[in-house]
Amino acid sequence: MVVLCDKRETRKRDRIRQRARTEVAVKEESPEPDPFPLLMDRKQCPLCIRDETLSFEERTFKYCRPAVMYDHFDRKHARQLGGVKQMSCHHPKCSEEALEFKHMNHFKNHVERVHGVKLRA
Repeated sequence: MVVLCDKRETRKRDRIRQRARTEVAVKEESPEPDPFPLLMDRKQCPLCIRDETLSFEERTFKYCRPAVMYDHFDRKHARQLGGVKQMSCHHPKCSEEALEFKHMNHFKNHVERVHGVKLRA
């Protein structure tokens, strides 16, 4: 038993080679993904994606859990948006339409329906 405890199970080399071959074939055929898709991951902040002062990695950052993203949104953005009378969605795809919202609930409803990100009520 002591000898077996120091051993670890490894992957078969032929399976690793097969996986590498399939990944190369897929990469050659697939087109470039859209950097800012309309339907976002539910762990992405809908307001950080619009901020052009941030780097691409910061704009498209995905938090580990939706609850962590909710905390970020409440701490960083909700207080700033509380006093604003006219809110708008500045997602790169929505900015062409110039959508304006009167209340925070209208904005949250838009983000949930269009972008797939649910925000705390």
